[in-house]
Amino acid sequence: MRAAVLAVLVTVLLASLQSPTPGQEDRPTVMVVDFAVSIGWPSASEIVTDRVVARLREEGSVRVLARAQTRSALEAARLDTRGMLDVADVSRAAARAGADYVIMGEVEQLDQSHTGGCLPIVGCVYTITATARLRGVVVDTETATVVARPDGQARGQQTSASVWVGPWWTHVSVSNFDAQLIGKVTLEAVGQFVSKAKPALRPKPGRPREAQPPQPGAPSGGLERPTVGFQRGNRVLLHETFSGCSVQPTGWRVSGTTAECVRFEGRPWVAGVRGEVWLEREVPELDPARNFAVEFTFRVEIRGGDSPELRVHLGRRDSPFAFRLNWENGWRGFWAGKPLPDVAGALHGAPHQVALAKQGDVLHVFVDGQRALSDPVDSLTLGRQARQVTVYIRGVDIERQRYVLVTDVVVSQYE
Repeated sequence: MRAAVLAVLVTVLLASLQSPTPGQEDRPTVMVVDFAVSIGWPSASEIVTDRVVARLREEGSVRVLARAQTRSALEAARLDTRGMLDVADVSRAAARAGADYVIMGEVEQLDQSHTGGCLPIVGCVYTITATARLRGVVVDTETATVVARPDGQARGQQTSASVWVGPWWTHVSVSNFDAQLIGKVTLEAVGQFVSKAKPALRPKPGRPREAQPPQPGAPSGGLERPTVGFQRGNRVLLHETFSGCSVQPTGWRVSGTTAECVRFEGRPWVAGVRGEVWLEREVPELDPARNFAVEFTFRVEIRGGDSPELRVHLGRRDSPFAFRLNWENGWRGFWAGKPLPDVAGALHGAPHQVALAKQGDVLHVFVDGQRALSDPVDSLTLGRQARQVTVYIRGVDIERQRYVLVTDVVVSQYE
C-alpha cells in the first residue's frame, strides 16, 4: 500500500513513562551551574552551559538537572546562580536537590578576530580566527571536595570574502551559533571539557536522597520519577487529523515537491510524494514564550535505497527548535540537534508518537510515552519564533516504497 510522508507538527504528550532499567538507576545525578564569563559576549554563559548539559546527556550515563531546577536550588540557598561558588555551600544546595556532583566553570575566552584587507582587482580577503577556552571543577557533593579540574580549549581559522563591522557577536545569535566558526570551536572545547569531567562522575548506588517537590508547572511526577503523567494543555489551538483531506492537506502551505493525503492501515495521514517537501501551518494563538505542547504521530517505511528524514520545527523552517528523525547507526531521534539518549529500538516500521511539552524553562521530549530528554530552553528566544509549525520531509519516494506519514498533530497551550 502506498504511503507517505513525514510528520507533522507537534503537540502534547501522551502516556506514562516506563520504569528505568537498573543501569539507569545507578546513573549519578549532576548539577551544572551556569558558567561565568570572564570577558566578552554575555550570551556565552547560556551558550556554553547549554552545550555542556547536552554533551553530558548524549551517552545517557548521567542524569543532568534542568537549568531551571538548578537555578531554583541555588536561589533557595541564597547563592549566586553563575560561576565558581563556594564548594561547601554549593554541595549542600546540590545535595538537597538530589545531585551527586556539581560542575562549575568559567568561559575564559570566547572570541573571533579578523585580519586581512582589500586590494584592487584581487578584491577583499579576510582570515577569521575563533578561540574558545573553558575551565572548571567537578565537586562531589557527599564529601564537598573537588574531584576534577576539567578544561577545554580550541582554535580555528577560515577565510572569507567579506567581514562585518563592529563586535562579532552582533552578527551571531543563540539560534545560529553552531553554524558559525565560533560555534564549531566552542563545541570542540566543550567536548574536551566534558571528556575530562566524565571520569569523575562515578555512580553512587544506594545513596539516600531527599524527596524533591515537582517543579512549578512541570508534568506530574517531576523530571526523574519512574512515571510521568502528561496532561494536554487546557486550551487546544490545533487538532489536525487529516480526516477531511481528499488530495492535498488544506490549511497547510506546501513547497518543494507534492504532499498528499493517504489512508494507511485504516487511518488518514499526510505524506510527501517524492524528494523533499515543506509543510507549514500557522497557529496564530500560540505563544511560544508560555507553556505549550505539540504532539504528532508518524510512521517511516523504507524498502531499500536512501533513508528518509523527518523534521518538525517549532516556528519557521530555519528555527533551531526542532525534532529530527533520520538514520544514523540506526533510526535516531534528535531534539535541537541533541540525540535522545534514552530512546531504544527502531523508530520505523510502526506508528510512533512524539510529544514536545514546554514547562517553564524546560522542554520535555516524549517518544511513545517514554521521556527521552528534558532540555533547558530559553523562553525568550523560543518566544521570538514564528507562531507556526513546520514539517520537513526529505528522501521519500512513494513509487519506491520510501515514505514518511504524519497524523494527529495537536498544539495546545497551558493557561
